[in-house]
Amino acid sequence: VAAVGKREIEKLHNSLKDTPYEANRVRSLLSKMFSVAIGWELCEKNPCKGIKRFEEPKHEFWLTEDQLHKLEIALNEYPDQSAANAIRLLIRTGSREGEVLNARWEQFDLGVDRETWTKPSHATKQKHTETIPLIAPALTILRQMEKSKTSIYLFPRSDDATKPRTTVRDCWEMSCRKAGLCK
Repeated sequence: VAAVGKREIEKLHNSLKDTPYEANRVRSLLSKMFSVAIGWELCEKNPCKGIKRFEEPKHEFWLTEDQLHKLEIALNEYPDQSAANAIRLLIRTGSREGEVLNARWEQFDLGVDRETWTKPSHATKQKHTETIPLIAPALTILRQMEKSKTSIYLFPRSDDATKPRTTVRDCWEMSCRKAGLCK
C-alpha cells in the first residue's frame, strides 16, 4: 500500500477516461481504501487526494407512451405486485427509490381535500420536509394498497413487516427486459 503513489492512481484514473463514471467510482473506492489504510497505519498519505474527477455527462431518459404501456403490461404480469406497485409509484411521483420504499402510511393524506404525500426531512435528499400533490393514477394505486395494508410501511419486507423493503431492482430489471426496454 505504501508503494502506491499519486502517479499510479492518476495513470489508472486516466486509463478509464472514456468511461468517466467508472473512472470516478474507481478513484473514490481507492480513496476510501487509502483512508482506511492510513487509519491502520499502513501508509501516511492518500495518493488520491488532489486527483480531479472527470466530468460526468448527465443523461435523461424519458419513456414514450408506447414504452410506458409495455412497462405497465410487464408490471401487471410480475408475480410480486407489491414491488410492481413501488415502481408504479416511482414513475407517478418522480420520487427516489429510498423515499418510496421507506414511505409510511402516516405520511399520506388520501382524503379528497388534500391528496398529498408529506416526505419528512430525514427522508429527502434536500433534508427538508416536502409535500407533493398526488396525481390520480398514484392515488388509485395508494387507495387500492390501503385496503390490504399490513404494516406502517407502504412496502414492508416480506419476511419482516416491521421493516421496509430495501429494493425493487429485480422487479425493475425483469419488467424492463419483458417490456423490451433493455437487454
